[in-house]
Amino acid sequence: MDFNKFKDVENIKKEGIALWNDIVSEVKQLKNINGEKFKSGFNTYFVDYLKNDYVKFDGRVSRRQYWMFALYSMLISFVLGFVGGLIPFLSIISLLYVLAILVPSVGLGIRRLHDLNLSGWFFLICIIPFIGGIALVLLFCLPGDEKEKIAPLMRPVIDNLEQILDSDEKRRYEDEEELGDKITEIFERGIIQTEAMNFIRGRSIARTYLIIDEAQNMTPNQVKGIITRAGQGTKIILLGDPQQIDKPFLDERTNGLSYAAKHMIDSSLCWQITLSAEECERSALAMDAIKRL
Repeated sequence: MDFNKFKDVENIKKEGIALWNDIVSEVKQLKNINGEKFKSGFNTYFVDYLKNDYVKFDGRVSRRQYWMFALYSMLISFVLGFVGGLIPFLSIISLLYVLAILVPSVGLGIRRLHDLNLSGWFFLICIIPFIGGIALVLLFCLPGDEKEKIAPLMRPVIDNLEQILDSDEKRRYEDEEELGDKITEIFERGIIQTEAMNFIRGRSIARTYLIIDEAQNMTPNQVKGIITRAGQGTKIILLGDPQQIDKPFLDERTNGLSYAAKHMIDSSLCWQITLSAEECERSALAMDAIKRL
């Protein structure tokens, strides 16, 4: 991880403001959360993690995953502590919970450090009195490495580029190395550039075709933040399906794509296109599955 940007006071201030805006955005979403959404978030960020990664110290986790897990964990600790205060002999339950959550919490912290391109051994700085714990919390608040975050999400883009660059189905994979070199060159020359949402704040993007895929998984504030980054000559394309939402706190109505469509519908600078299932280019198997599943 590059720490040089934190040497300047203004950059530290900028990162702090960005983190605060993230927190405010998440808190604002709470007013739209009903019992079902809270349960979905609890299962996604807490229960599923404990079931699948109880003892796991390799890999990475995002800032969101870490702090959502910490939030639910603190809520449970508070409830158990409160009950233990009212009924003393039940305080043992609170102690057992702390012991049970210790290993996965350490594992999550180590994987959060990995997301910052730091060794898991940095977790030991928490043993330094006073400043150690504060330093660790500040590290956990930082965004992860941009390229590492984007890499797993680029596979669909690369799949489409392979078909565009070599449309011959029979010959496409005769020389995969050559095809891979062509795609690498496109990114190295900057013809196509990728950017994580966390790193777009403060920018003014001019003379660019900015394509936002899976926009239905964005919050209204995130969509607003992107559209207002448009400089002279920039065109922004939001792609997505409001019925295919992966975020537990969003639904078909409250997601960023639907929000933008609703508020920009009367704008002379905005065009909206809705494709039916028949207009989408899919294989016969995919179309049959859409009708049956």
